[in-house]
Amino acid sequence: MKFKGFAMALAAGLVLPVSFPGHLYSADPLSRSSDGGTDASQIDTRVQDLIRLLADPSYSKRQNARAELERIGVVALDRLHAASFDADPQIASSARFIVRSNQFNWAWEYDSPKVREILGNFGAAEVYEKSVFIDELARLERDEGLAALCRLARYETVGALAKKAAIHVLKSKPLVGQSPIGRSQKILRYIEGGTSDSSLWIQTFHSSIASEKSATTSETVFDVDWWVRQIENERALIGKNTQETSVDVTVELIKWVTQQLSVRPNTREQALTIAAKLLEPSLNQSLHRQAQLGQQSAAANSFAQWALQLQLPELVHRQHQLLPMRIIAREPIFTYYLAESYLQLGDQEKAERIALAAWNGKQLERSPLDWKGDAIDVSTGEKEQAGNSGLDAVFAYRNRSAKENSYVLGKTLADRGRFEWAERELKQAAGDDLTLDSSLMALFKLAEIQQSLGKHNEAKLTLEPFVLRLEKEPMFRRQMVEQSQLLTFIVTSYHQYSGDAARVENNVGEAARQYILSLDASEENVDALIGLYKLETGPELQAKRRERLRSIVTRMKDGIRKYDQFLRDGAGNDYFQTFSLQLANELNSLAWLIANTEGDFGEAILMSRRACSLNPEHAEYLDTLAHCYFAAGKWKDAVEQQQKALSLKPNHPDFQRALARFQAKLAEAESPPSK
Repeated sequence: MKFKGFAMALAAGLVLPVSFPGHLYSADPLSRSSDGGTDASQIDTRVQDLIRLLADPSYSKRQNARAELERIGVVALDRLHAASFDADPQIASSARFIVRSNQFNWAWEYDSPKVREILGNFGAAEVYEKSVFIDELARLERDEGLAALCRLARYETVGALAKKAAIHVLKSKPLVGQSPIGRSQKILRYIEGGTSDSSLWIQTFHSSIASEKSATTSETVFDVDWWVRQIENERALIGKNTQETSVDVTVELIKWVTQQLSVRPNTREQALTIAAKLLEPSLNQSLHRQAQLGQQSAAANSFAQWALQLQLPELVHRQHQLLPMRIIAREPIFTYYLAESYLQLGDQEKAERIALAAWNGKQLERSPLDWKGDAIDVSTGEKEQAGNSGLDAVFAYRNRSAKENSYVLGKTLADRGRFEWAERELKQAAGDDLTLDSSLMALFKLAEIQQSLGKHNEAKLTLEPFVLRLEKEPMFRRQMVEQSQLLTFIVTSYHQYSGDAARVENNVGEAARQYILSLDASEENVDALIGLYKLETGPELQAKRRERLRSIVTRMKDGIRKYDQFLRDGAGNDYFQTFSLQLANELNSLAWLIANTEGDFGEAILMSRRACSLNPEHAEYLDTLAHCYFAAGKWKDAVEQQQKALSLKPNHPDFQRALARFQAKLAEAESPPSK
């Protein structure tokens, strides 16, 4: 294929050709002309000629040369960067000015409109703002931003930005059904000719995948020593106050190398050694500062979760030895992480004793042994009475009640799939005083966990005492109506869970009655209407649920239009972000409803994709998008999006069940027909 010119990322996506005698430039590295069209060597020759013109005595020729170099775009960057050190001071000065001017066209003709928009923003942004747009490219679906990321890794002159793009390329994975070898070969063509560290990272890794040995044995060579040298180079650069790297880039490189080693045979010890570098002060400078402020260390939290995800529990032991005791006392979650590490080591008894210590608020005696050995000495007793745990002062310091702390812990443990520990914390948080919002939040979350585990009757029974009290005690009901915003959510959920329990028992009449009561309490609970659609019912109920669906869909679309109008009228005001998140929630709810009932599945996909664009890291929104694709019969897309949702919440039972269902359907669709 021969392209007719470069895409201009700016000026609303206009495509403007670059003048060149007899030909037009093609920026596509996958296209090499064999019929007289412009090829890479012709462009390179033209770039060199233009650079020499930067020192021409004629002012107009110098200006025209500069303008054409900027139009040619990023493919001229290598030559311009070299020219920055030219012996002719005028050429060197002009080349440096062009490189620093940020006037390059990063978009190429084959880029999608969305990629062009992001690259246009990237080119116009200040250096400290650019990383946001690299992350946007990485979040695009189906490798839409892959070529642009390779381009940034290949041509960007700020090393930290180029390496950030490279790491996104390294972390990206083949699409469902895509050949890893073919994909790596394409990436290598995108990065061809690059000599920067970021280019070499990509070339080294993907060359091993695209090699002949990989094609015949499905094995890839991973040169551990070479990658260790790359890590050490980045660590050495950190203290030099340079734009060639950053702490974030170095941390992500270490994590990626560790992940590669953790899944390969016979390299686990090397993975542990490399990952332990993340616990060194140069890469964890914020830890003590955050501790002094009385805040949980986000870096320490992230490290523990990452280590457990890679099945490297020894790293959690080492971290527990290094963390200041004041952090461990204030943040019991780190003790729970330690308990989880012993689960991975197969020591169920010790894991449970440590979890009980966390629940009791007890500090553990830390062992001075080597960090790959035993980390703690555990002794726990029965649950102490409130006020005797020694944590009251700590919790007061954090300005949060003990119940609120238990609630937060319960949510976190549930997200990690430690449901037994989560239920224990949430039951403590709920307590007996149901007039407190913190107690109701814990009660609601506990029932939600039970529901997600398929324990519909348990979820119903968890909420039942509160709902029955509302029905039987008018004074209590008036008090709760006035002070609690959770009342409606609890009532509608109670009836939905009751309906689910009845449906599982094949009690269709009771299930229908409970679902209708749930919708009467709040039509925002679309799961109740979805439950109605799962029932095998007669024509009368089918007509009622279809009418209810039309009514709810109409109301939700009206709400979406209003939020759209708010955003158009209030761009830049204080409520813009709030309206954006509310719009995303409405779009997601409507898409989820249609995907699980009836309607235009194509429209549902568009709404869901928009919700994801407004809130990209929301696992539930990605789950909805997967269900929309599944409803539309797009099995591969459904599997890909469900895998993304699970990557954010890997222990979510509903997500796990959905992925298994989608993968089974994809396998069935791809299997040859039986004779």
